[in-house]
Amino acid sequence: MHISTKKLKKILLASDVINEKTFTDVVQEAQRLNQPPSIILIRRGDITEDYLLELLEGEFKIPIIDLHNVEIPKKTLFLVSESFAKSKKIILFEYDQKKNVAKVAMRDPFDIETLEYLRAELGCWVEPYFATSRSLGFGTKQY
Repeated sequence: MHISTKKLKKILLASDVINEKTFTDVVQEAQRLNQPPSIILIRRGDITEDYLLELLEGEFKIPIIDLHNVEIPKKTLFLVSESFAKSKKIILFEYDQKKNVAKVAMRDPFDIETLEYLRAELGCWVEPYFATSRSLGFGTKQY
């Protein structure tokens, strides 16, 4: 996830999810494995993906979408190729041609490069939503 380690630390410590030592351990492991600290936190069981997204939603005002609860029109889904959706961990779940807005569920709504690509490809404004891996997996099965 494209969120600074400093910002992630601030959010987690403020919510009393983990302490400073645990976060330092997580950062060291993340560096060793060349992965984001957020992934390590979830993998270690320090926080659930759902709860992490709730904290991030509150901090950044980016909504969470659960694709299990959304009927995605095939016409909308196929505006983005399956291979691109899988590689970027995104699912286009709503497209309003009249308002010129698309809504996309993402593992990483801070991935500006992907958002800009979608804006150029679709020719509209793209609103990012947080989505869990489980939710995105369900969305991918819609292809």
